[in-house]
Amino acid sequence: QKYLVTAYKYLASNSLANKDEAKAKEYFNKVLEIDPNDKDVKQALEGPKATPGAKPAAPKAPARKGAASK
Repeated sequence: QKYLVTAYKYLASNSLANKDEAKAKEYFNKVLEIDPNDKDVKQALEGPKATPGAKPAAPKAPARKGAASK
């Protein structure tokens, strides 16, 4: 079972890397069938949580090439 959990987590992360969220969720749910208390998978399924009172990060300006000060 330990190896199945590891394999399903790998497949889920690979699916996320390929932007297939539906397949990733399917693999995460298979992990929860084996280990319903897996905190990493539960957290992944919940998604990122916003910190109360935190401001969204401002996009960074692209660096300019050759703009060194003299």
